[in-house]
Amino acid sequence: MNDLIAIPEGPALSMAPVTTSPLSVAELLAMCWRRRYLALMVAGAVALVVFAMTMRITPLYEAKAKLEVLRGRAPVKFGDSTQGEDRIEFSLLNTQRDRILASPVLSKALKTSGLETTPGYVHSRDKVERLRGRLKVNTSRDSWVIEIALRDENQDMAKVALQGVLTAYFGRLEERDNADSAGSLSFLTQQVDEATKRLVQAQQDEQVLRRDKNIITDSIEDSTPAKRLKQLNDERLNLDRDFTVRQALLDQVTQAQAVTDPTARRRALLRIEAINKPALVQLQAVYDAEATTARLAQSLGPKHPQMREQQGTLEAKRHQLDDAIDLAASSILAANQELALRGKLIDDRIAIETKNLGAFRSDLIQLRQLSQVSSTQQKLLDELQRRLAEEQVVAHLDSRQVAVNDPPEVDAIPVNRRPSLFAAAALFLGLVAGIVAVIVRESLERLVNGLTHAGELTQLPLLVAVPAVDDVPALGSAGDPISPPEIAEAYRTLRAALRLIALPGRGGRCLVVTSAQQGDGKSTVASRLAVSLAAAGHHVLLVDADLRHPALDAQFGIRSEDGLTSLLAGEKSVEIKGSPYPRMDYLGVGLKPLNPGELLHGTGLTSLISQARQDYDYVIFDTPPLSLFSDALILCSLVDGIILVLRDRHTARSALTVTLQRLQPLREKLLGFVFNASHEPVSEAYKAYSADRNMR
Repeated sequence: MNDLIAIPEGPALSMAPVTTSPLSVAELLAMCWRRRYLALMVAGAVALVVFAMTMRITPLYEAKAKLEVLRGRAPVKFGDSTQGEDRIEFSLLNTQRDRILASPVLSKALKTSGLETTPGYVHSRDKVERLRGRLKVNTSRDSWVIEIALRDENQDMAKVALQGVLTAYFGRLEERDNADSAGSLSFLTQQVDEATKRLVQAQQDEQVLRRDKNIITDSIEDSTPAKRLKQLNDERLNLDRDFTVRQALLDQVTQAQAVTDPTARRRALLRIEAINKPALVQLQAVYDAEATTARLAQSLGPKHPQMREQQGTLEAKRHQLDDAIDLAASSILAANQELALRGKLIDDRIAIETKNLGAFRSDLIQLRQLSQVSSTQQKLLDELQRRLAEEQVVAHLDSRQVAVNDPPEVDAIPVNRRPSLFAAAALFLGLVAGIVAVIVRESLERLVNGLTHAGELTQLPLLVAVPAVDDVPALGSAGDPISPPEIAEAYRTLRAALRLIALPGRGGRCLVVTSAQQGDGKSTVASRLAVSLAAAGHHVLLVDADLRHPALDAQFGIRSEDGLTSLLAGEKSVEIKGSPYPRMDYLGVGLKPLNPGELLHGTGLTSLISQARQDYDYVIFDTPPLSLFSDALILCSLVDGIILVLRDRHTARSALTVTLQRLQPLREKLLGFVFNASHEPVSEAYKAYSADRNMR
């Protein structure tokens, strides 16, 4: 029984209702329709507030005028300027714009037009800056026309103020034209000459430094000292590798020479490849002499002349081998000393090249400083030449440079108030606010609210909607199952829906009635469904399988000591008792167990269901809420179908999400949901028909 179903212990794949995918247009429209009153209320309120706020904006009237910059009869001389003609003309237009916006012009306009005493300026701390903010001067590259616009709260004052600005501007032009520009031209010419001399001197200093220091490149990495230093470092790295190998070889020789026994020392030295290879001939001669000595020793005595001669020969070969070994060891030591000497020479050269590279860096810094001085002098010279060219151009223009094309005119309609535009913006913002309010309301909704909402969350068929009725009485020991009538009609509908559903298997139908959380009414649904099925002529068994908080005893007013707990514990003497209703038997919990989960996993539950299928047409199990306990999953895996009970405005969405996640492996057994205590309005026709039937 433990292998019937895997109960998820952690987050599981949720069903369609708990997905986090973005809202589609259809879903958004459906959501807005469901919350249409909220959306309309918020949209209307926001639209009215926005429109009212925009219409409270102080109206501003705009006066406009156009000026034309005249080139005059004299030709424009650009001198030595490298800038194009169009660029200079556009700069002249911008110069005129800056003159119009100059503080002396605006200050004079405020006084002459009386603008500073008007309500828009009298309380302003900086009246000139306020006038500059309300004044717009536009220029274009395609024409010599300057457009001027001035806004004010008073229609007539806008025109008067703009005329005052133009009068002050032309007055400044006349003052400037009467001044002698020869002094400025002479000063600029002198500055250009001095800047040219400084630039030539800076460039010469830079060239002298390059020549004296032999600086060919401005990159440190590409310089000769850097390349030499890199090459020496590479040589030093290779030398260090060779020295490491030689030093290890020398350490082996030193350790072998430290052996006191001559024969052991000779063998230790011969194990070194660098010594063994040069002394290979002498070693072979020793091996041959030893073999000859051993052969003679078998036939001759140790004092035999031939034997003595052979012993002398062997000693001579060994001395030759020792000499070869000493020579090879000396060559290893000499090679190691040679590498050390080469390393010292390379280190000395590296020190020299490092010093040279440092000197090159210092020279390069000095060169860059001189280059910066040259660049600065070049920019200064260019700026002075540009200013001189501008002065020369201005000096060759006619005295009258600007003329009025269009005199100041004011529009009778405020420029900052457009009712149609404001209305469209208010409607748009209201629509957005309504949609946002609906989305926020949906996201903050913690409870299942309405049939449509329940269907969207569960994606399950609706079996029946049980209307909300005040003070629904318990059935009791002999309660009236048809009172109130709308409740009885709902359970008759549920009974009919179950009869139309085709369930697999043979024998009686076993159904589980469960809910997402406590208080949804699952026990009431289970008991009244059992009574309704029995009233239709079916033999029904109602089982209270909520071993933690049994509620069916209170529904029927029955108190039983023995029940489902005893059967699951293995007691054979427990009998299923009848109920106050014909054709319906009832099996309560009995004594509440300490280990309900372990009892349900036993073999007694399977035996009970198997026997009940043979004896009854319907077996109804009331189980604990699925979001709190997983006991119901054990029963759900054994029965034919599952009925999920939701309660309108009571079932939490979070609890429903957990329940659907736990039922995901048993999705095919979910028959649908019962919407309990529904607040959906009951049709007037049904009310009238029910009242007429009761009177009859």
